[in-house]
Amino acid sequence: MSKPIFATPRSLFALTSVALALSAHAAAPNQLDTVVTTATRSPQRLADVLADLTVITRADIERTAAASLADLLRASGCAELSRNGGPAGTTSLYLRGAETRHTLLLIDGVRVDSQATGGPAWNNIPIAQIERVEVLRGPASAIYGSDAVGGVVQVFTRKATSAPQVDLGVGAGNLGIRKLDAAVTGRDGIFDYALSAALDRSTGFNATLDVPGSFSYVPDTDGYRKHQATARLGAQLSSEHRAELVFLKNHLNSQYDASKFSPLNDDHAFQDTRAMRLSWSAQWSAALQTQLSVGESRDRYETRPSPYVTETRIRN
Repeated sequence: MSKPIFATPRSLFALTSVALALSAHAAAPNQLDTVVTTATRSPQRLADVLADLTVITRADIERTAAASLADLLRASGCAELSRNGGPAGTTSLYLRGAETRHTLLLIDGVRVDSQATGGPAWNNIPIAQIERVEVLRGPASAIYGSDAVGGVVQVFTRKATSAPQVDLGVGAGNLGIRKLDAAVTGRDGIFDYALSAALDRSTGFNATLDVPGSFSYVPDTDGYRKHQATARLGAQLSSEHRAELVFLKNHLNSQYDASKFSPLNDDHAFQDTRAMRLSWSAQWSAALQTQLSVGESRDRYETRPSPYVTETRIRN
């Protein structure tokens, strides 16, 4: 299966894109209606949702060849964005005109935020590890709280498949871009797993201009490096009970131009985003379903050589 896996702000050509799928047998086509959870925090058919909700599938992600989650949402017509520099620069996302701190980001149900930029780290969410995105546009504060005035973006990472499967993606392009991602999914008895990892790097370009009075212009290129990994482990204890553990870890090292008076003229921003969730779902009867979950997300943002550090922790 061949797929484009990246794009950049400039003209980018893909030199290599490889995907390898190993499966014991092909899965049957999904004939069920699309079910979403973001609109009401409970399973609901998309056709019955009254809110303005958009679902972006894995096939949509591969067709758009977006470089990041923010680029994917913009290309899908769901949001607008502003970015401080290149693809790895600090990114702000706007739904329905609301500011970035009023757009809630959930990763597998875990609330993710960063006090460093006043909103989630949209530039540090791995596109290669996303299975589906649900975008709820419009106020949802009654369900999710005050940080959902503009809307909610819920990301679902890759899930297990009925048969063992391996996906591999490799890409290269101008601006020194190199990409590699891999995923392994499958099932063994009552246990299922979905493991994925991605590496992403670029030499970048100079995002500032040499104009009179410019404070931050530095004559260099600003690249970035990303290391990302996710794990989703589940146990189908019975037809009515399921336990699941989800873990995500992303590391970003990006260069930026802080000031032309900086002694080294080589400023770096380091951002680590983590999310973890343990849940137990039970179907007691046709009319009664419960879910117990505990989750935590952490975001650490640091700039060097300038001494600026913030740490954000949210518990669910």
